[in-house]
Amino acid sequence: MLVPAARDLRTALAAFADAVITDGRCPTTASARAREDAEYTLCVMTGTGDPRAAVARADVWLADKGLADGGLDMAPAEIDEIELLDRAVPDDPGAVAPAA
Repeated sequence: MLVPAARDLRTALAAFADAVITDGRCPTTASARAREDAEYTLCVMTGTGDPRAAVARADVWLADKGLADGGLDMAPAEIDEIELLDRAVPDDPGAVAPAA
């Protein structure tokens, strides 16, 4: 499996995060479609079928772990522990969410 460039992974992760936040704050047909597109792109780039697994795999690759074989160095149970999609987002656009 080819591993995408770090820049492309970061762009896909940012697009996914933006789509999740936008769809969560003000859900519309367009925001739902944008979220689906971002999920699909991230899943294709990481070779996964689930957005949570895609985020986990991208994080592992960006941390320079598992790049040699393109594999995921996490057990499926560990992926469930990732709370990126469940993290609360402040209503104040100027506020910054605390680091994990």
